[in-house]
Amino acid sequence: MISVSTFIRHNSIWDQVAPTMEPVISVANTHQTSLGTAVMPRSTPKRHAFIAETAFLLASSEFAGDSYSRGEVEEKARDFLLKLPRGAESRPELTPAEWHEVGRLAQVTQKYTSLLVEPKFSPFIPGCGVVDSAVGDVLAGSELVEVKTVARPFRVPDLRQALTYTAMLYSAGLSVTHITLLNPRRARVVKMSIGRIAAGVRGGSAVELLQDLVEAMIELQVSA
Repeated sequence: MISVSTFIRHNSIWDQVAPTMEPVISVANTHQTSLGTAVMPRSTPKRHAFIAETAFLLASSEFAGDSYSRGEVEEKARDFLLKLPRGAESRPELTPAEWHEVGRLAQVTQKYTSLLVEPKFSPFIPGCGVVDSAVGDVLAGSELVEVKTVARPFRVPDLRQALTYTAMLYSAGLSVTHITLLNPRRARVVKMSIGRIAAGVRGGSAVELLQDLVEAMIELQVSA
């Protein structure tokens, strides 16, 4: 089995299935909606992943009405990141300035997700073919939200990841009609229909795009 992050790096597959993805991302970056003022970093770049994860968990817990303390949310984020490469940067406790940054980022995330109908944070994504199961960011009905807390614009791998999740859900009989890319750091969001994405990245239908991605995951399993 391989991870979603490994699958999206299979350029040969994407060049065949979705050859014109760059123009779609370029258009997406010019059609973003503002969610307020960008959140300026108050920490070193090495701490950004820790702050982003804590902010996401804080937004999730407050939306669900869970009464987690700040310390509990911070510890959950730390436990997750310590399992990843370079996770040691999350060992020191968050400073007051970093907590202010966390709060601002969480507010941006909630500003968008509060508009959704019954959003589910950290939804389970069933595995497909050789691609192992994963955990997404937010799923609200037929809308999949991919959160990228970064200072850069959206990039092709961001859309590849969201499309991979969408294809995995499609394989399991679950319909996603829209993909949303949300950046709390820049306070920007863009929502796109799968149909328009498919037309842009290959000139075909949404079903054709998702079916080809599913088949690619299965064929990788057979070839392995």
